Amino acid sequence: MSAIDHAISDKTLTLTNESIDLFKHMHGAYFDLFQPANQMELDIVCDIAAARWRLRRIWRYQTAMLDVEMDNQAPQFEKRYATYDEDMRGATAFSAIADSSKGYATALRTDIHLTRTYRRAVDDLRRRRGGNVLNENKISQNEPESQSLTPLNSTPDAKKISTEPEEPETVGQVPDLPNAEETKIPKAS
Repeated sequence: MSAIDHAISDKTLTLTNESIDLFKHMHGAYFDLFQPANQMELDIVCDIAAARWRLRRIWRYQTAMLDVEMDNQAPQFEKRYATYDEDMRGATAFSAIADSSKGYATALRTDIHLTRTYRRAVDDLRRRRGGNVLNENKISQNEPESQSLTPLNSTPDAKKISTEPEEPETVGQVPDLPNAEETKIPKAS
């Protein structure tokens, strides 16, 4: 049974100019990765896939808006500046769109909203699985094999590092002091 049969359909989220096959591939990849175990997890994985698909669309729209604005500005831009690079063209287009375009502002808000939706869905899945998002019970490579070991008790005690001057090794003994005759200070004349 494919994930698409039990979840959102490609017709729900893909526009007529978008690749249904690409959507199915991405959606299936999320199902293969997370392997939802029940209806709640199935819905959460659908939320993750839907948010990511729509977020990718918004990214394409933002890029297209900037490309169109750079093309519109090109004739005046070349007359205005003797030397320029693509970053200058992009920054000028971004500035013009950010200052005057409701569409670009909406795209930015949608980008933020979808990013939060995506992350919230991943966090929901993580909480449902007790922190283990990928449904794996094996210990990862860098974890200790014994569950009783922690970073605090698995390493030998290291020498204490201090910026303070060190005390003499023989604690309790008074160091030898120079005798008075050796430390005579010459009298000033």
